[in-house]
Amino acid sequence: VWTTSLTTCCLPTRKRIKSGRKRKILLYMQAEDGIRNDLVTRVQTCALPISSGASVATSESESYLMVRRESGGPGGLAASPTQQLGSPCPSPLAVTARSVAASPACPLPPVEVERRKSGPPSPPLSVMQWCQAFDSQGALPPERWETLRAAIFEGGVDEAVRGEVWRYLLGFYQPGWSAKRCVEHREAMRQAYLQYKGQWKSITPEQEARFAPFHERKWRIHKDVVRTDRCTPFYAPCSTDGGIVGGQATGNKGTGLDNPNLVALNDILLTYSMYNFDLGYCQGMSDLLSPVLMVVRDEPDAFWCFAALLEVLGGNFRSDENAMHRQLETLGRLLRVVDPELHRYFETIGGLNFFFCFRWVLVQFKREFSLPDIIRLWEVLWTAPFRDSGAVYQAQGDGRCPTFHLWACVYLLHSLRHQILRGKLEADALLRLVNDLTGKIDVEDLISNTRALVVAYDDVALEAALPSVEAQYQRQQLGTAGSPVPD
Repeated sequence: VWTTSLTTCCLPTRKRIKSGRKRKILLYMQAEDGIRNDLVTRVQTCALPISSGASVATSESESYLMVRRESGGPGGLAASPTQQLGSPCPSPLAVTARSVAASPACPLPPVEVERRKSGPPSPPLSVMQWCQAFDSQGALPPERWETLRAAIFEGGVDEAVRGEVWRYLLGFYQPGWSAKRCVEHREAMRQAYLQYKGQWKSITPEQEARFAPFHERKWRIHKDVVRTDRCTPFYAPCSTDGGIVGGQATGNKGTGLDNPNLVALNDILLTYSMYNFDLGYCQGMSDLLSPVLMVVRDEPDAFWCFAALLEVLGGNFRSDENAMHRQLETLGRLLRVVDPELHRYFETIGGLNFFFCFRWVLVQFKREFSLPDIIRLWEVLWTAPFRDSGAVYQAQGDGRCPTFHLWACVYLLHSLRHQILRGKLEADALLRLVNDLTGKIDVEDLISNTRALVVAYDDVALEAALPSVEAQYQRQQLGTAGSPVPD
């Protein structure tokens, strides 16, 4: 793209080009906030810039529920209503992973592409299963928790218990804690949240006028919050979906925060910026918080669940971009094994930075799916068992797979290979193709095919394939390549 009158642009170096200078550059065009779709901003957007009470079967489980409800224990069992925002179009292609080469010296063949639909998903974790997992003290034994995690990975969670299950998935409660300890912990964390919230609430308008960093951060949060998931009943203007509990959120006329749930969203983000001064607020955090608040339905609890989520994903938002670069580099290595031809094509067009996948990784596909679908996908990401090669990534502390979302990216790119290769798409066309997937991906197909990919390319095969494929690439770089990588 040649330009002679460009004042600002989004470049990987995060530098600006002065007006009037003629330079050949790759523009990452985006709307003002970078990740909103045209439903909200009326502008087609692209990737972010590389920058900164139900029935209970047993008396034991019934007693457990009574204790938690009457004592203000961890979470209620009220369902968090969600609404499908239109039926997703089925993915045009699906992947079936086949057996890998037996010889460790041979690179893995590319997976075959065929049209198929996934079978019906497994049933979600039910209220009965959840309640029966607790002992007489209201504690969830760790070994039973692992069994429940496997069930969640296969089928998700029933809405009636999702809010409480997410408190365990996100580390607000720990397996083995009694109901009494959970109650005590919840109250202590509630008081801590109110303390952090009170810090910015006590800033007067006169102080704010002389506190530019706080004013700027507050303005950026407000700008993103008023455009977050407004087509969902929980966040819609003048919502009748009911406000969350546990906070003092009330609608504010004239501010755009015309829904008490939006006020809670805004307050949590501002409070987090006081809790974590170093990270503060970055664009995309409102997208991560939105499903958490809708599911947990309690302002202080949602804050701590969100803070725990950012303990894992916070690196995505740091200005050094190391976490994002590391994930995108790993994505490239996985794609090189699964589909060497597509990887080589990206190399020829200068696409090995995978900027077109940036949004997928940054907010964990949040902008690609409706809220019910992203809730389903996140439950899979948070419970995916660790199968990847230790040479690529180590398991998280809770044993879940840290690269399942990258395998999902590999599947999506591979499913588009014919359109990319036959059309010889350049960077701008590739970006449009990827963005056009928003709202058109069948979440169950994505989950089932990503599972198949991970199973086919298990840790042993991946260990064998990565050095072999990378060695061939090195020989090609030196001009001494032998036979090409099989397509």
